[in-house]
Amino acid sequence: MSLPLTSGQNINFNREIREPYYEMRIPDKYNDFYALSYIISGKRKLFTPNRINIVDAGTLFFINKNVHFRNTYLNETTYERICVKFTDKMINDLIESLGKEGFHRIFDDPIYHFNSDTQDQLMRLFVSMQNEYNNYNKYSELILKSLLNQIIIISIRERVSNTNNNIILEKEEAHIIKAVQYIDNNYYTSPSLNITAAIVYLTPTYFSKLFKKAMGCTYSEYLNNAKLDNARRLLVETNLTMNEISENCGFSNSNYFCDVFKRTENLSPTNFRKMYNQKKIKGEKN
Repeated sequence: MSLPLTSGQNINFNREIREPYYEMRIPDKYNDFYALSYIISGKRKLFTPNRINIVDAGTLFFINKNVHFRNTYLNETTYERICVKFTDKMINDLIESLGKEGFHRIFDDPIYHFNSDTQDQLMRLFVSMQNEYNNYNKYSELILKSLLNQIIIISIRERVSNTNNNIILEKEEAHIIKAVQYIDNNYYTSPSLNITAAIVYLTPTYFSKLFKKAMGCTYSEYLNNAKLDNARRLLVETNLTMNEISENCGFSNSNYFCDVFKRTENLSPTNFRKMYNQKKIKGEKN
């Protein structure tokens, strides 16, 4: 689970460059906001629970709330992308115009391809958004909302069919989806692989192999990450003690929790909380 957006903001803009072989080892999901990503360079394989998509330069894709996803590399090209995360508040007018069903149809086939003229138009809007976000002030959200809505409307209106046939659909593995849902709802009880395999009526050995193939990580890695995701949320959204967070997230004790967290984040839970609070204060001042 990604961190909440900065306090007082309903949108986040991030443009980053990654090394060619960058990959997400553990799936992520957004609980409280949507996202759209625009690929500037690189060729990636995007995994979601019921499909695999090939995305490359000029491709835009939408991520719905509560949908697991991850991506990995397909070639040696540097990976550069823009990611815009946003809450319902930023698109309330658009949802009213399209209707809730119409808006959510965006995510039915969330990979969008465009001709070169539309790609140029979208990049101009993204550059304007980046400039505004980097100089955030009390008027910025209104401007960013307008730019975001333009990007979404243009994407809907100007998308073209995928003539390169680079969308690969994969049969939905209902048992893995059910297992993921079970883990997400019961991570704090530390359910064993055997217990979860029994829940979805599979043998532990077969379930373990199938889980790794579908999710790109082992069962224990996913369970541990689910615990850490919720620990991060509690660290930034509450004033709970380390003992309370450890207990809520299913760690055996606070010392073990702090050790696992530090190995993963390269800083202690306490320093992680301090770092986020500093960003929060900075965002509120701006």
